[in-house]
Amino acid sequence: MRTGPSCWDDAAWRETVLSAGRPTLVIRGVTTEVVVLRTALDALAHGLDVQVLVDACGGIAARTEDAALRQIEAAGGVVTSVAGFAADMGGVRDSLRRMLTSPPPATPQPVRRRQRPTGSRGRPVTAYARRCRWPKGRRGRPAAR
Repeated sequence: MRTGPSCWDDAAWRETVLSAGRPTLVIRGVTTEVVVLRTALDALAHGLDVQVLVDACGGIAARTEDAALRQIEAAGGVVTSVAGFAADMGGVRDSLRRMLTSPPPATPQPVRRRQRPTGSRGRPVTAYARRCRWPKGRRGRPAAR
């Protein structure tokens, strides 16, 4: 249970973060001037790298939020945006690099429709007419017997 303005005050939370073994803690939250600031400073004091996602935080006033973010930067933290953080993670950057450097995929050939056989007048020949194989007389009609 947290007893102060910092998430670091909660022993279970702190142990979970430290046991993860990750060197960087990414922080975002409400009341940048209080909770985000105190948590960032405590994490920096414990040797973690801290990144604060400024567009995922909310402050009481622009002036006080700006002062808190400058204090985090002065202590060694990094203030960045969600988009900047995502691009720095590597996955986005690497996939963009692959897209730009790999050859384009082969263009598929258009599917050609099979032409239906037509009779002398350009009409489709039906399966019945093909089976009968009538001898043709004048104008494609069956010859008189």
